[in-house]
Amino acid sequence: MRRASDVARSIDTDGLPLSTAVESVLPWPRLRRGTTLTVASAGPAGLTSLLLALLAGPSGSGAWCALVGAPTVSASAIRRSGVDASRLALVPHPGDRWESVVGALLEGIDVVAVHVPGHISPSRAARLSAKTRRQKGVLVAFGGDGTDWPQAEARLTVEQSTWYGLGWGRGLLRHCELTVSTRHHGRRATATVWPYGVRPEPVRRETEQIDIGAAGVTSLAEHRQKRKGVSARAILRPPLS
Repeated sequence: MRRASDVARSIDTDGLPLSTAVESVLPWPRLRRGTTLTVASAGPAGLTSLLLALLAGPSGSGAWCALVGAPTVSASAIRRSGVDASRLALVPHPGDRWESVVGALLEGIDVVAVHVPGHISPSRAARLSAKTRRQKGVLVAFGGDGTDWPQAEARLTVEQSTWYGLGWGRGLLRHCELTVSTRHHGRRATATVWPYGVRPEPVRRETEQIDIGAAGVTSLAEHRQKRKGVSARAILRPPLS
């Protein structure tokens, strides 16, 4: 006699590996073949970062992935997220026949992520999900009306995103913290995802005083506030989110 969880874990060994960034998001230890997922975002940011984090594990293990209908995704973002670009097929403009494009890709690609531009009928969604199961691939519908995909086994939603790296007005965006909720068979769970690596702990200074002049840059907003008699400390902002 074996527990059901042990049986499910043994079946998942045949699935596709996940990157450490998204291991806690999905309800399975590996990306199950034959499944359909949806990825959405409650805010203006975070969707693409989560999507690329999902593709990083399979592509890094040698599986082929495809990204359909995402013309604004940059090569730099693909590289930083850990996706193997040599195993990523890009179809930025599939046109009105995107369903046929996805169906053709499922015949030879392990993971196909597609931006759904408009409403898809239950019969068409069922047809593509059935082909995903037959081909033992993975279909990821994101953005648009793809979040309402009726055949989805799991639904991921970015509830909040926070970016770090700009400091006090200068620097580069280096780390992204996503709060992701997952719905699976009526159950909901929440996890934290760092798609570009965990942010290191900030170095605490001995004094809380901030030398505004150290950067050598004065923003227009700061200049205006100083003219109104507001201190520089009062205009400091939290990390960009």
